[in-house]
Amino acid sequence: MQGWQIVSETNSAKSVGLQYRFKNFTYNNFLGDENVYPDEPIRFRHYHNFMYKQGSFIGVMDIGLEDHDTWGAVAGIWKHVLNETQSLAYRLEHYFDPKGANVGNRFITQSTSLNFDQKIRENMLWRTELRGFLSEAKIYRDWE
Repeated sequence: MQGWQIVSETNSAKSVGLQYRFKNFTYNNFLGDENVYPDEPIRFRHYHNFMYKQGSFIGVMDIGLEDHDTWGAVAGIWKHVLNETQSLAYRLEHYFDPKGANVGNRFITQSTSLNFDQKIRENMLWRTELRGFLSEAKIYRDWE
């Protein structure tokens, strides 16, 4: 792998990832240098993703570490299949990045979403999603 969201070739910022699956449990990780520019110091990033699926529920937990910064998320997703080509899903999520390791500033938010999926073909899905966010910081537009 090139690195965390690095799309150009860099011979110095290589990374490794792993996926492990056992029954209803999946573990993914990313370990590597997050050095995007050659003049920046090396920023070794550990990222771990855990998923557990039971029936129509999927539980997700992400945790990332870089230098002395930690960020992560927890989410619950409930999916209801309507028929062969349509389904509904509800997602509740909490994301925390208290030192801004990913977005550059303190970012802690909760979100919820409701979506309708329409399978158009075997390899094509149309998703309509209604999503809302809530944060203690003034990071979202005030609609009042």
